[in-house]
Amino acid sequence: MSKARRFGISEEESSPVTDHELDWSYTARCTKEWSDDELLSYLCSNAFTIPPRDYNPSAPFVYVRSEDGVTTTLPHGYRLPLMFIAKYQWETTTRTLSLHNRQRWDAVRDEIFHLSRLCHVLLSKARAKAESNVMEKGWRCVMFDRVLTRFYKGWPVSSPPKLESFLSHFSLKEYERDILKYGTSPSSSILLLISYRCWHNSRLEKMGIERFLSFNIITHHSPHRRGCQ
Repeated sequence: MSKARRFGISEEESSPVTDHELDWSYTARCTKEWSDDELLSYLCSNAFTIPPRDYNPSAPFVYVRSEDGVTTTLPHGYRLPLMFIAKYQWETTTRTLSLHNRQRWDAVRDEIFHLSRLCHVLLSKARAKAESNVMEKGWRCVMFDRVLTRFYKGWPVSSPPKLESFLSHFSLKEYERDILKYGTSPSSSILLLISYRCWHNSRLEKMGIERFLSFNIITHHSPHRRGCQ
């Protein structure tokens, strides 16, 4: 049994340390103990596909399909952030491993794994909301939104020292704004992307924003995709 299966994700991610931040200690422990193949297996099992942009301005939701075939309903504002995170996650992973840059890969393993866990939490919480009631346009995942807020301000890593640094530069009030409202218009969406690009060089061109983004497309040319099969 692989460590990914042994540790599992349901217990760890259904009961994080707080409702606001995902437990970084679990991330650090797993990336220290798991092999590259085990980490890739986890990332692949939690991959998802983003549908094309809906040109109906009144469309309230986006429907994200996970690799296991499950479809999750989310407020449409989450489409662009999820698209960026998926693209960044796989481009960083495949590029770093392809260059055989062990030092760089060891430096980003925690971050990549943590982002995947955060996406899993977002989709899990959204499904729980839909199952218990009806998904609403104004529904938000506080944990995921806090990460987006930090990205917007140039703090892309969620390790405890980085969280302390963020709060020392800003304050908890920074989390009170609805970060998704920065992506409700083309101009504000680009503003958010510029902030992301400054840190990760993971570009989402206009054509890519309008079309869909699938796990198959992102990893099509990756020599490491075999670890996901």
